Amino acid sequence: MNYWPSLYAFVRSRKENEDLILADMLFLLENGTFSLEHEDNQLCLVRKSNEIIGHPVFDVIGSSANASDLADFAFSLREKFFLWVIKSSEPYIRWDIENLLNNLSLWMWLISLVGWVPFYFLHVTSILWIWFFLPTIALVISVVKAPLTVDGQSLLKDGNKNNAISFKVARNGLNGLKGTDADLIQFSKLFKTLYRGRSVRPQKTEKRPTI
Repeated sequence: MNYWPSLYAFVRSRKENEDLILADMLFLLENGTFSLEHEDNQLCLVRKSNEIIGHPVFDVIGSSANASDLADFAFSLREKFFLWVIKSSEPYIRWDIENLLNNLSLWMWLISLVGWVPFYFLHVTSILWIWFFLPTIALVISVVKAPLTVDGQSLLKDGNKNNAISFKVARNGLNGLKGTDADLIQFSKLFKTLYRGRSVRPQKTEKRPTI
C-alpha cells in the first residue's frame, strides 16, 4: 500500500474534516513512526524516527506533541493539508469532469435567473415553463460527484478491505476506534474536541465601563 488513509477517506467521501488527520495519525502509530506514551502526566505522540515522513502536519512534530499541540499544528496547517490531499487525489478522481459539471450547473443557475427576461418582454410565454425546471436540474448536477478513474476504483476496493484501525477511522470516524486501547480513544477524542474548538471563533464580550 503506497497511499495514506486520508487519501482513501477523501476519495471515498470527498469530505474535508479532522478525521482525515486522525486516520493518518493512527497509520503512523501502526507503522511505528510514532508511539503514544505518558509524558508529564499527559498522553503524547512521541516520535520514534527522525526520517522525513512526507506529511504536511506530522513532519512539523519534533520529539513529541500532546493533543493540544497536535490540534494547533493541524488547525494552523489545515489549508496546506487539504490541498495536499486534493492534489494527491488527482490520479484517482476525474476532476476534469467535476469542473465541467460545476460550470454547467453555474450556467444553468444564471440562465434560470435572467434567461427568461427577453422571452417575457417579447411575450413568448409558451416556453417559460422550462425555467421552472432549470434550478432543479442545476441543483442535481451540483451534487453529482466526479467519477473515479480505474486507479481510484482500485484504491477504494483495497481501502474497503483494509481492517487496520486507521482505515476503520477513515471510514467511520471515532466509531472505528471501538474495542481499541483506552489511551488511544482518549487521545483521539481530545484531539478532535480541541481541533473543533479552534475552528469556533471566540465571541466578543462587551467591556463594562470602570467606575
